[in-house]
Amino acid sequence: MKAHATLKNVDSDACKPIILRNLSRILDIRIIDIDTENGILHFFYYGRKALEQVKNELGRIGYPVQNCHEESPRTKESITRRNFDNAPISISRARGSYFVRGR
Repeated sequence: MKAHATLKNVDSDACKPIILRNLSRILDIRIIDIDTENGILHFFYYGRKALEQVKNELGRIGYPVQNCHEESPRTKESITRRNFDNAPISISRARGSYFVRGR
């Protein structure tokens, strides 16, 4: 799932490597971007435990989370569902036929 966390005390680009170094220890997250101008951390996480670890670690190193917006995952149906009504149907193949010659 994807989350956006607004952090306190992020005031310069010097904060970015500190945050990256400390969050890289958490295996179930992937950092997308750290916006140092606005103090926003964008990341993917797998499971509620990983999200809580991120919040705890950020608080421990002095960048507590003010607000965290979690994007809900899309359902499997919405990902795999397609509209095939207008799709062109093609039966022809690019290669020749598959019959065995010479027997």
